[in-house]
Amino acid sequence: MILERADAMRRLAEAIQRHAAGFLERRGIDFEIRWHSVLRTLEGEGPASVVELARKLGITHPAVHHTVQSLVAEGLVASYRDARDKRRRVLALTRFGRMRLAELADVFRDLDAECRQRFEADLEGIVDNPNSVRISIVDYEADNRLHAERFAALNREWIERYFVMEAADEAVFADPEQYVLGSGGAIVFARREDDQQLIGTCALQLHGPQLGELAKMAVTPAAQGLGAGRLLGEAVIRYARERGVRRLFLDTNSVLKPAIALYKGLGFVELQRDDVSRYARSDTYMELLLGD
Repeated sequence: MILERADAMRRLAEAIQRHAAGFLERRGIDFEIRWHSVLRTLEGEGPASVVELARKLGITHPAVHHTVQSLVAEGLVASYRDARDKRRRVLALTRFGRMRLAELADVFRDLDAECRQRFEADLEGIVDNPNSVRISIVDYEADNRLHAERFAALNREWIERYFVMEAADEAVFADPEQYVLGSGGAIVFARREDDQQLIGTCALQLHGPQLGELAKMAVTPAAQGLGAGRLLGEAVIRYARERGVRRLFLDTNSVLKPAIALYKGLGFVELQRDDVSRYARSDTYMELLLGD
């Protein structure tokens, strides 16, 4: 169980790092997020050697050394001989480094607040859930009746909890092979490994050679907080990349705050749409640019 939690924590940390990097990039700020912990440690605790920084930060010596090289090249950190021990080199913030941190103080406060809003629920789900279980992603099998039934049932459960079923929903559930798989898309499930139950699902619908849609994501309420939604989203994004999708979009509703936070954590951004959604319940449009 502890290994599963560690794996979930690693994935969450990577998602936060990606989000933080994107946050800075969207604001045109030339700052690598990996610099932050080293700079804050030197600012708060004073000069330190690479070995001391590695110990304080809990990361490897080579990782610290690589980061420090970048910081020295940027003029944010300087390396010099310790006045008390000439054999020892220590690192300290330069005047420019202190000035840069001061300039970015408000930016980092905003970033911290945004990350708390978007990821705190995921963190609490990992730390506070004593019954944390391993979740795996499995592909939809066209000839598996259970898969067709669970794909529809999970989505009906979610939709009817907040909205009403629409004709576009019924069409997909009646023939997912035609509306999803037939165009080259994919359907995935989140499966609990302890009892093999399918607890969530999500689909990738293709709308052209480079345009895809993340659709029909649903996790049964009893399994929410286990990280299944993030795993499903990551799987669909991975399949979209494999199929050459450059632009991945989704439709959702503004009342679904946890879902929107999840999508933003995956890299999606809210945009004004230039057409009309086929779902009456949709009032929020989001996109993720996958690039090369």
